Amino acid sequence: MRDWGFQLKDIQKDIHLWQGEADANIPTAWARYLAKELPHCEATFFPDEGHFALLQHWEEVLKAFR
Repeated sequence: MRDWGFQLKDIQKDIHLWQGEADANIPTAWARYLAKELPHCEATFFPDEGHFALLQHWEEVLKAFR
């Protein structure tokens, strides 16, 4: 990793984050860190689901974009 050139706390847009807690590609700890550091983040964690959890929850994801 390298410096992104900005602080997460400076992002003022609404962020929706979805994470399968059994994701072998992106550690859940990283997603929880992002959710904590982003000031306007709504995080949803899916227990026992992996990297493609959103395929099972696409309706919920689409609702967030309305």
